[in-house]
Amino acid sequence: MRLTAGIYESTFGDVRMTITDVTAHSGRLDAWVEVHAGKRRLTFGDYNLRGARTVSTLARSCEQAAPTMSMAWLEWLGESVYEAIHDTLEGTPAEPLSPEDASPPGWIVRNLIGDDQASSIVGYGEAGKSLLGLAAACTVASDDDTWLGLEPVVAGPVLMVDYEATRGPHNWRLSQLCRGARRPNPKHLIWHRHESLPLARIITSVLKDAHRVGAKLVVVDSVMLARGISDTFGHEGTVGLYAALARLEIPCLLIDHLSKGSKENSSRSPWGSVINFNSLRILWSCEPEPRPGGMDLRLHREKANYHGALDDHAWQVRFTDYNRSATFLPVEPATVIAGGKATVADRVLGALRRAGPEGMSVRALAFEVGVAENSIRARLTTLKKSGQADQIGGVWLADDRQEEAPF
Repeated sequence: MRLTAGIYESTFGDVRMTITDVTAHSGRLDAWVEVHAGKRRLTFGDYNLRGARTVSTLARSCEQAAPTMSMAWLEWLGESVYEAIHDTLEGTPAEPLSPEDASPPGWIVRNLIGDDQASSIVGYGEAGKSLLGLAAACTVASDDDTWLGLEPVVAGPVLMVDYEATRGPHNWRLSQLCRGARRPNPKHLIWHRHESLPLARIITSVLKDAHRVGAKLVVVDSVMLARGISDTFGHEGTVGLYAALARLEIPCLLIDHLSKGSKENSSRSPWGSVINFNSLRILWSCEPEPRPGGMDLRLHREKANYHGALDDHAWQVRFTDYNRSATFLPVEPATVIAGGKATVADRVLGALRRAGPEGMSVRALAFEVGVAENSIRARLTTLKKSGQADQIGGVWLADDRQEEAPF
């Protein structure tokens, strides 16, 4: 029986055969094979599944290891090996497209993580990417929108494959989020692996773990290291990474770094070859702004295959109690990040809302936003016409009677 891409398991009573690491090359189909009877391992090793003597060799090893067992080893092992060969060489069978069966693209976390292939959050170091990824994992694991203010559409265990932090820092981050959200620890629902080898080399082990824990989402942090360094983050490592992710057949959230020249050319693409950008289904750029006690954080959609236009997300991230708690407070995106993707009107409105009932003068707004006073006056006129700002005396205020934008 095919458990997932590249992993097969056949059982007969308490006898179990597993086939993993199936790799085709030069007419061979190499794999790692194990046969167990109950808790006892009868045989194991690397085999060419297409070899003329593979099945007979396996059968003879099992007969010698368990001479008293009444088992048609040759027939049973032959059928199991053939199933793995057939599935690997046939690939995915063609199916007709049918508009009658159409449904819109789905979500793991609504409007953030898609339910098909890979979604990614990219940003510079210390931008809050990893903490945001863990908060998303909490959302899925606990089936609770408290962590980020975003709806979990699919709920279940999450597997984190981490190349940057060990289990200890993640336990601390999780405790911070639990205190900040005032939610219980999602025990035995978030699993962590600290890795150093490229994901393509350990994908079979990751597949086993994902299957064992029933993972609904896999978080990889970070892509730059998961690719490996043999090709300086170029085509070979990137292709291998996404081929490995495809074998998972589980939606993934990738944490990645912005490309080296992004500051110079204003791009928000992830580090590495263009294949990295092209292979993603959803890509968010993470834009932080330091604030007292934490940061404001804004996610801007850079790419969303199949999902169309997606609105920005924004949070006030605050750390309190001697850094013992971390809170993600959802806010209107226009109120945070005085730069990045925010327009001048966004930044003017954000400054007015931060000023509150005291309001701000045109001169103060020009200094805050960093544009000429004439430009500020033009934006204020537009905001007044749309009912988002008003002038009282010599100052301007945000019109709080307006409904907040949906988020």
